[in-house]
Amino acid sequence: MDLFETSVVEFLFSASGCSYISDMPKAGALGRYRMAHLLRGVSAQRFSLASWNDALSYLAGLPAAGTVEEAREALIKALSSDSEPA
Repeated sequence: MDLFETSVVEFLFSASGCSYISDMPKAGALGRYRMAHLLRGVSAQRFSLASWNDALSYLAGLPAAGTVEEAREALIKALSSDSEPA
């Protein structure tokens, strides 16, 4: 399995529209939409479970998932929601 050398958060940074990574958890609806859209085209196996879970916690305030697939789906769902991330 070939994993990206960057993290999920770093991968999503350019799509977020944020000036700083620290602004990503507070990204507006458009930034969250862009990140979710980008993730829909990415295989869960592209990143490690630790990287997915870091993104899940950092961007959505959610607990760790047990598999990369669960983490990817939970992150997409959280980024696609109308409410602001925790």
